[in-house]
Amino acid sequence: MMETKREHRIIAPSLLAADVLALESQVLAVQAAGAEWLHVDIMDGHLVPNLAFSPAVVAALHGRCRLFLDVHLMMDNAREYFGVFAKAGAGAIAFPIEIAGDCAVSWIADIRALGCRACVAISPGTPATALDCDADQVLVMGVEPGFGGQPMVAGTPEKIAALRAKYPDVTIVVDGGVTRDNAATLWAAGASVLVAGTAVFGAADMAAALEGLLE
Repeated sequence: MMETKREHRIIAPSLLAADVLALESQVLAVQAAGAEWLHVDIMDGHLVPNLAFSPAVVAALHGRCRLFLDVHLMMDNAREYFGVFAKAGAGAIAFPIEIAGDCAVSWIADIRALGCRACVAISPGTPATALDCDADQVLVMGVEPGFGGQPMVAGTPEKIAALRAKYPDVTIVVDGGVTRDNAATLWAAGASVLVAGTAVFGAADMAAALEGLLE
């Protein structure tokens, strides 16, 4: 398996795991702890069985922190909101390959035209071979989208390795079930960015949690 160099590794704490009554202080805390990215899940209650966050939240985050905002649109009508979230301050916008179908290439172009990094998300049940387009990022879901705190499904490292072999230069983001125990395996498989929720926001020492995931 290809090993990702230490200096290129990024941890993106997941806002879904933060205390919703203290989002600003929680985000500023992970920023102070050394985080560079923040992963923001947008859920519509239709494509996935949960509701989470809005363009207003992304805009508020953009105005109050320095973190790169990695936005994942888990929405049936994701394309209709590319411009909305780009304007709100998203640095990267991900959409599910399962809803894009043959439109994935044009959706990638749409996102890039808005000045954001284009990301294609792949759910656990979708094979790596389903991706056949040149995105800036690929988001490999290690759990079924919708809720945090789930254990990573088997086969995730192998999917990462297959994508890394096919797309050696793409940024591979892994979300779902990331822990200190499996981080080394994910890095070795070819991950570029690990999204971590409770592993960071639930830690007493966020800086130590981030460093532990990077090792």
